[in-house]
Formats: sequence, structure tokens, C-alpha cells
Amino acid sequence: MDKKFENYTNILFIGIDDKPVEGIAEAGRYADALMLVSMDHTNGEIRFLSLPRNIKTTMDGRKDPEYLSFTYYYGGAPLAVNTVSQLLNIPITQYVALDRKSLAKFVDTIGGINLYVESNMDYDDPVSGTSIHLTQGYQHLTGDMSQQYLIFRNDDLGDIGRVQRQQKFAKALFEKMMSLETIPTLPTILDIWEDNIDTNINILDISNLLDLLDTLSTNEIKIKMLPGNMSPTGDWIPDNARVEQEINEMFPPLPEETNDDE
Repeated sequence: MDKKFENYTNILFIGIDDKPVEGIAEAGRYADALMLVSMDHTNGEIRFLSLPRNIKTTMDGRKDPEYLSFTYYYGGAPLAVNTVSQLLNIPITQYVALDRKSLAKFVDTIGGINLYVESNMDYDDPVSGTSIHLTQGYQHLTGDMSQQYLIFRNDDLGDIGRVQRQQKFAKALFEKMMSLETIPTLPTILDIWEDNIDTNINILDISNLLDLLDTLSTNEIKIKMLPGNMSPTGDWIPDNARVEQEINEMFPPLPEETNDDE
């Protein structure tokens, strides 16, 4: 591993969904949301990088480039981690994947999330059973309301609007988890973690992460989206130059060693 990554903990968070995947006949679990969380042990910064699910990229075992959302369908969290790691050219060793029900249970356990809903959200789909009804303004979101907020896409921004809401929600959720009022819920959180979440982070790892979080800075959490542009067909096309710049900002190159012969 490149030495410049030694002081970081990189975790890929995957929101998974159960419904027919576009382009595949049968139903399956696919990555509805992907977000890299990087913790810098040296300066205490925590950075989030969202990856739109409609990025087409190469992945192990597939002949042609496919959407990031298909990684979980084809190979679960390990394939998602491997694909994102190759896409960003960074090491990712840990992952957390959870579905809507697990997320809702998690949010209810910590007492809900305070968030500003940027517009009225009303959408019903009797076929899929989706029902979204949220009012614009500051809201205390329960687990069910959080699901509605995160899956809504019926506005002018479509999937990109969803990614932006995922970013807002992730920040609010993280801040709530770091608050003192969440401490009494930790035993229940650990039960949910063991029984409802697909992860390679065990209980000991969680304890180590909690110790790490105690030492990290309380500075503003930085959340960005993978740089790119929307294609006419609705795909998110990464801007490779800007992606490289973003990764270098997240993981600055180490200073070159001085040459004693000079």
C-alpha cells in the first residue's frame, strides 16, 4: 500500500435496494447509493465522497463497462469495494452495506434526524408500493421519513438531486451519531449492526473506530460528489482530471525526501 494512505481509514458505505434492476430481467439487490468516508488520523478531518450510481465503469468478471449500481447485484459488497477502489485508485479495506429497512431501524434507534427538507415531496407508485409525502421546511425525520427523503427523485435534478440529499442526510446522521444523546443507544445499535447490516467491520473494529472518532476533529465535515458531467443518456461521466485533483486533495502526496547529496 502506498505510504500516503497509511494514516487514513477508508470505508465504503453502500445503500442497497431490492427491486428489479434496469436492464436485468430478475429482481436483485443493487447499490442504490455509494459513499466513501475517509478519516484522516493526522489532522482529524473526515471527508465524504459521493459516487453516483449511474457511473459506467469496468468491473471484475464483466466483459463490458456497467453501472456502479450493478456491483452489489453481481458480487455483493466485495465487488463494489473493489470497483470503487480501482475507479479512484485508492485502497478501501472496510465496507458497510445496509438496506432501507435497516437504515430506518437505525435512524429510529438514535431518535431521528433533524433536517431541512428543501421542497414539498409528493409521489405515489402503487406498483412498487412507494409513497412519499414530506413537507418543505425543518423536519424531525423518523426512519420511514428518512427513507422517503432519500429515495425521492421526482424533481428537476433527478438522480443528482438524490445524491445531494444523500450528502445532506449523511452529514446530519453522522453529527447525530457523534452527539452525547446517542451514547445510551449504543447497545441497540450494536445489535442492529450484527443482525441487519452487511459489513466486514466486527464489534472489535467498531470499538476501535469509536475510539478513533473521539480523537477526530469536530471541524466542518467535508462532503463532495465525484466530479463529472451528465451525459445526454443520463449517465454520470467522471471528469478524470478533476477526479485526480479531488483525490490528491483528500490524500495529499507525501513530501519528497530531501537528497543528502545536494
